[in-house]
Amino acid sequence: MKTHYTFSLALLGFAAAIAGRAQPATSSNVNGVLGQRFVEASVGAIDPHGSSDEGFTGDLSVKLPVQAGLDVGFGYTYDRVTADIGSAPFHLRSRDHTLGATVTGYSTLGGVKPFAGAGLGYQWSRAKLDFGSARILDTDDDDGIWALGAGVEIPLGAVTLTPSVTYQDGFAQDSAAGFAYGAEAHMWFTRSVGGFADATFSDPINGGLQSWTYRVGARLRF
Repeated sequence: MKTHYTFSLALLGFAAAIAGRAQPATSSNVNGVLGQRFVEASVGAIDPHGSSDEGFTGDLSVKLPVQAGLDVGFGYTYDRVTADIGSAPFHLRSRDHTLGATVTGYSTLGGVKPFAGAGLGYQWSRAKLDFGSARILDTDDDDGIWALGAGVEIPLGAVTLTPSVTYQDGFAQDSAAGFAYGAEAHMWFTRSVGGFADATFSDPINGGLQSWTYRVGARLRF
């Protein structure tokens, strides 16, 4: 199951190399997350479309401003899904581990911050599909993945709303490509501690399993 917007195992060394030179935010009172240096942790639920079952997702990452208008980040994501599919007794179990990094460029326009990003990453997956009591699929897979995304960060008082759209695909010929449409609400509670909640709809373009993902998380500026 290819899901999250992640960017590059190959760029992890680059991100780590510039971390020591990354610039802090211009003000610790700035709302939003673009141009901020922080670590982030989140947990959430994955709700497969057409199934009463749910999955789990967890994420740990760090974001670093390199210069004005340019951020980088890297992290790890774990996804687990168990779902009954359709009216037939198909039962899916999948596990994904994704390691990657992100690069995001942004600007300020009339009080909002439009942004665009690109990414590369690596994902390890395990999937099992049963039909009744018969196992019809049992695979281990790993694949390089890439993504492109865009959105806008909108300040609404102390809260920042960020709608976005992302396209993700893999380098393998049979990779599960698709779009993800999301919205996040974020707030800094103190100079250093913030929290967020988001919802994302994943829509594969090759007949894969659609799903909603709901997350809550915390951010710590440093």
